[in-house]
Amino acid sequence: MGASTQPNGILTGYLVSYKERDGSLQGNSSDLPVTQKQYTVATLQREQYYIFKVMARTRLGWGEPKEVLVYTIINRRKPDKPMKPQITAEVQARNITISWQPAYDGYGPIRNYTIQYKSEGKNWVDFQESIPPSSSTFTVTGLHPNTRYNFRVAATNDIGKSNFSDPSDEVRTRQDKPEGAPLNLQVKPLTTDSIHITWEHPDPATWNGAIVGYLIQYRKADMASYNEISVQYPKKELILDDLVKYVNYEVKIIAFNSIGNGPPSTISSVYVGEAAPSAAPVSITTEAMNSTQIKVKWEPPPTETHNGELSGYKVFYWLASSDPNTALSVIVREKEAFLKHLSIYTMYLITVQAYNLAGEGPKSSPHSSRTKQEKPGVPGEIVIVNATMTTVNVTWGRPKEPNGIITAYELAYKQQQSGDG
Repeated sequence: MGASTQPNGILTGYLVSYKERDGSLQGNSSDLPVTQKQYTVATLQREQYYIFKVMARTRLGWGEPKEVLVYTIINRRKPDKPMKPQITAEVQARNITISWQPAYDGYGPIRNYTIQYKSEGKNWVDFQESIPPSSSTFTVTGLHPNTRYNFRVAATNDIGKSNFSDPSDEVRTRQDKPEGAPLNLQVKPLTTDSIHITWEHPDPATWNGAIVGYLIQYRKADMASYNEISVQYPKKELILDDLVKYVNYEVKIIAFNSIGNGPPSTISSVYVGEAAPSAAPVSITTEAMNSTQIKVKWEPPPTETHNGELSGYKVFYWLASSDPNTALSVIVREKEAFLKHLSIYTMYLITVQAYNLAGEGPKSSPHSSRTKQEKPGVPGEIVIVNATMTTVNVTWGRPKEPNGIITAYELAYKQQQSGDG
C-alpha cells in the first residue's frame, strides 16, 4: 500500500480491514504505525474474492477508505490485452471518446487501464490520467485539432500490465480556430496618403485547419474602433490608400479559418503624410571613362512617386563576382556620379536609388559596366631550358595583373660578347 496522496495533516497510523466479497467483515487490524506500508494476511481461503480496505488517520480522525478487490489463486498472471478500441461519441477538436472490451483478467482483478495515443508519424504517448478498472469508455482530452490519431489500451492487475490492444482505426479531430497569429508584420509609408502592409503566415502547427484568409484591422491611433478589410489566403500583403495625412495609424492582422478568428498579431504603428520615394530612378546608363573610373547617369523617378522633394541619390556598386552586401556607395544631388579608384578591366554591378527626408526609395535593377583595359603588368618568371649552341627554349608566366585581354607577347634578346680567356 502507498502513503496517502492527500494527508491533510500529520498521519498517525493506518487501519487495514478485509472481508469476503459476499460475506461479513473479518479480521481488523488497527493502529498500524505510520511507517508501515504493507500488511500480510495469511488466513485467506483459496479461490475466493476478498475486499480489502485501508484508511489513514490524523489526530482529527479517520479518512476515507481505499478499497481493492483481490482473488486468491495459484498461478495468477498478467491480463490479456483488451479488444481493439472503438470511437463511441462525436469527435471533438481536442477530445475523443473511445471504448474497449476487457479480456481475461489473469485471475487478478484489474487495477487500472492505460491509454496510449499517437498522431501521424509520431511515437506512442501515454495519456497521463490513470483509468479506473470499472471503466470501458473514456474521453481522451488535450488532443490537437485537425490531427489524425490512433489509440490503444492496456490492462494492469497485481501481477503486471498486459500487452497493448491493437490500435484503433485512425480518426481525425475536428478543426478549431487558429491558435497562432500572423508573423513579421511590417507597415511602411508608400505615398503621403497610403501604406504598404506585409506579413508572414502563422506557424502551420497552429492553424488547426486550413487558413481561409486574413483580417487587416487599422485605425487612427486616437480612435477606439478598427476599420477592417479581409483578403484571401495565401495573400501576404496589402496597400491601404486614401488615408488621412499627418496622422499615426495602428495596424494588426488576424488569420481565420472556417471555424473562426485566431489571435491578433502584434500592433504596428506608422505615421502617414511623409513617405520615401516609391519608385527607382530610370534611364540609367553607364560608361567606362578609363581603366579605374565609370560614369553613371540617370533620370529621376516619375514625379508622382517622389512623395515630396527629392534630397538626392545613392549609387551602389560592387564587383560582379562578389556579394551585393559588399557594395560601396556614393551620395550625390545631381543626376550623375563618377565611380573612382576602381580595379582595372573589372566588371561592376551598379544600382541607383532616390531619397527624401522621409527615407530611401527602392533601388533600380543592377546595371553592369566594365572598366577599360590598361597596359599589362610584368610577365611571370622567365625560364630557359634546352639551350644548345644555336637554340634556346624560353618560357614565362602570365602577368599577375593582365589588366585586360592579353593578345601577344614581345620577346627581346641580344647577344652578349664574352671576353677572351
